[in-house]
Order: sequence, then structure tokens, then C-alpha cells
Amino acid sequence: MGKILSSSILFLTMLISLRSVAAVTYLEGDIVGESEITVDASTSFFEAATASRYGHVGVIIRGKTEWVVYEEYPPKAQIVTLKDFLARSHGTYTVIRRRQALTATQLQQVRASAQDIVKRGVPYNYSQTSNNDSMNCSEFIHSIFAAAQLQVGKVQTVADLNLKTFHGYLWKIWQQTSPDTSLKDHVLTPASVMKTADWSKIDGSVDPNVPLTDAQLVAQWKKESALKGIADEWGVTTQQIEKMAQP
Repeated sequence: MGKILSSSILFLTMLISLRSVAAVTYLEGDIVGESEITVDASTSFFEAATASRYGHVGVIIRGKTEWVVYEEYPPKAQIVTLKDFLARSHGTYTVIRRRQALTATQLQQVRASAQDIVKRGVPYNYSQTSNNDSMNCSEFIHSIFAAAQLQVGKVQTVADLNLKTFHGYLWKIWQQTSPDTSLKDHVLTPASVMKTADWSKIDGSVDPNVPLTDAQLVAQWKKESALKGIADEWGVTTQQIEKMAQP
């Protein structure tokens, strides 16, 4: 009897979960942000520097047969299915929507801009500081919405980021790998996109407006079995990362 009851409860839980997922209806122009640390440990720099779980963003557009995401992703701008995009997140993602619905004209302008960047094959910006020759994922989103006279994401300087995170170790690595980087250089981050003031979360497991401590980040990275890859990326041990995460 106990097993039957447990099975019934499990079935009902799964059914409720499926109904919740099915209840979310995406619209063109929705923005999706996610963590990609399980497939690209280097995105942990963005997460740590912004006290968030966002290492990548893209825009949802209706494809011929399913939802797709336009994104700036190494080595260049591209289109992927929403399913494949979210598969990189392993469940750590958020979808946001503008509170005031996009007009047909605005949506057409956003779509046209995204298509143009993909068509031109604009290369990915590995330096992460703004330049005229390439884009990172956040700059891509900022640019395509700017085509519709909408501001999405905030242009900051490197100095605005959380450079003291992990006792300053990430800033040290950044200086070593990109010695020409200045604190005055401009940068756009996935977190700034996901925190755009007039947009709200409609789906996902992450609240964009709740900052995380280093210790909380490490706990989540461990839970997702990503800490070893991040340690390798940083050139340290997992124990060292855990130690640096302490106040």
C-alpha cells in the first residue's frame, strides 16, 4: 500500500511539473540567460564577476518549425534551437520578457538586426571588452534591441564589476591573460542584460535580481559537478577555490 501511495504521489508531482512547464508560452523577443559552466568553465568568470548564474544570453525567435535562439557564440554569431540552447544550461536558466509588449515594428527591427549579424558572421569577442570588430553575447543582445530604440543591458566599465570576488584572484587572472585591459574599458555582461529594469522573469530556475556570494556560487558549482572543470580553468585546485570563497 505504501509503495502504491508513493508511486501515486510521484506521478502527481510529475504531472503538476509538466503542466507548469506547458503553461509557459514563449514570445518572439523573449531573452534567455543561462549558466554554461558544465560545458564551458571559462564562463565562471562572468558568474563570479557579477555574483550571478549568468554566463550566456540569447534572444528567442520563432523558427520554421520550432523556437530558435539567435546568439553570439564562439566562433561567431549563429542560430540554434531553443532546445539545444537550454541543454547547455542543465536547468540553470531564466527567460525574461519586456513588461510592455514589443510592437510589431520593434520586433521586426530586432529580428532584422539579429539576422543581419548572423548573416555577416560577426566574430565572437573573446576579449570581453567592447570593440568595433567583434561581439560577445551580451553586446549582441544590446545591439539588436538598440536597433528598435530599446536599451537592454547596461554598458559598464571593468571597474564596475566585482573584481574583489574570490579575494581578487579572478582579476589577477584577467590581467595575466589580457594585460592590455584597463579598468576604464567598457564591458557588457549577461547579468546586466538579465537585470534590465523593465523586463520580468517568466520562466526558469534563477532569479536575476538575487546576488550570490562566492560561497553560494561554489556550492552551486559543486552541486552541478562543475567545480573541477572550473578549478582547471583557473589553474588552481578545488580546495583552493573553496578557500578563496570564504569571507
